[in-house]
Amino acid sequence: MIIGSILGFSFVIYVWVMVRVIRYWKSVENERIEPAIRPISLLVVYRNEEGELRELLSAIEGQKVDKTQFELILVNDHSNDNSSNVVDAWRLHSEMQVKHIALSDEKKGKKRGIEEGVKAAEFDTILMCDADCVMGPDWVITMLTTTPAKFTGGPVMFKQRRGLWHSFLQLDFISLIVLGGALIKKNKPVLANGANMLFSKAAFEAVGGYAENHSIASGDDVFLLERFVQEGYDVSFAWRKEAVVRTTPPESLSSFINQRIRWAKKTKFAKGARSNFYIVGLTSFYAIYILSLVSAFITNDLVLWQMFILVFLGKTAIDCLFFSSILPFFEQQKLLKYVVLIQFIHPIYISTIAVLSLFNSYTWKHRKYSHG
Repeated sequence: MIIGSILGFSFVIYVWVMVRVIRYWKSVENERIEPAIRPISLLVVYRNEEGELRELLSAIEGQKVDKTQFELILVNDHSNDNSSNVVDAWRLHSEMQVKHIALSDEKKGKKRGIEEGVKAAEFDTILMCDADCVMGPDWVITMLTTTPAKFTGGPVMFKQRRGLWHSFLQLDFISLIVLGGALIKKNKPVLANGANMLFSKAAFEAVGGYAENHSIASGDDVFLLERFVQEGYDVSFAWRKEAVVRTTPPESLSSFINQRIRWAKKTKFAKGARSNFYIVGLTSFYAIYILSLVSAFITNDLVLWQMFILVFLGKTAIDCLFFSSILPFFEQQKLLKYVVLIQFIHPIYISTIAVLSLFNSYTWKHRKYSHG
């Protein structure tokens, strides 16, 4: 009965968080801010992206920007495929200002690549995406359509794939992006995504870049956001459909697990996430939700089963409300039919990643890591 009561209380917190996120989302739908046009440096760090770079470079070529006020910086993080040749071949026919940098032997990883790219940037405004991304022609100009913040996060979703598995991945990923944007709107920012973010070069250098967390492989996004917040810089989120970037989803279960272990490990090093009521509330609910399910199976307690079923139905209802509110922005309304089905996947996924992140190493960009 004690576990059932705790589950009920944690569910109340879950509902409160979800309703607040929906409210923040709705509050920005009609906001309109004029573009703050300024010179911009687009930075992409790549490693072994031969199969993805052509599509990205084509999307960048199609951006509606003044080419004299725009430069592209590509940083090669020790690729051992044909990625560098793809870039060089494209440069021969491009009219853009392009800087192609190769990291030295003693510098490895995305954070080092970002730091080298920032150093080479001619302009103060730095826009970033990943090498496996695509975007519409108004992406750059839309990311500039925001408040004059020193850090701006942008919406990201996965590229279209069919089937239940990819529908689950898309719903889960979109929910994380919306949560991050809502927390920025609430002025409690803790989540960002390096596949779509904009920041000031001067502010980046002022906060010391990644000097405090080079030992942690990932987290180029959340740690930078955290440093900007700590130093009192304004942060914002680009709530525009035109700002959406599409990235490649994990193509296998093992790659998905590797990705989520990496995300879980970097989050535990983020001080803001550990003290954020929204993040703690959601994490606690899922932990109690899973514990209650396991306890119900072990004890076969009828009262606990009844409470769990009530919470399950309530969670399904609030999740349907949540996704029906946010999916139109991403033009993914068709995914709403999968929300009930993923309720059965979610507990397994959450519990598995939580346990594996405590012990397992992971592979990222063909490198193996045992920490964040």
